[in-house]
Amino acid sequence: VNYEDLVADPERWIRCMVEFIGLEWHPRCLEFHRGAAASSSAGPTPSYQQVRQPINTSSVGRAAMFRNYLTPLVQGLAEEPFA
Repeated sequence: VNYEDLVADPERWIRCMVEFIGLEWHPRCLEFHRGAAASSSAGPTPSYQQVRQPINTSSVGRAAMFRNYLTPLVQGLAEEPFA
């Protein structure tokens, strides 16, 4: 799932992911950030805070600064798998 597509149309893409893994759709799938705080006993970490935020566009375009570093990885993943 392309991140930019997900943040532009979260319901469409979350529905696709839920269907892909064979689960039933529930409207609360769009409100994941509301229930996360009550269900976790983990301490505060960056990911702890992120999962408690609604989907947003704050990271759109952020990967561009890493393009030169990631190009070899992307090319390697595009090659034929090991025989």
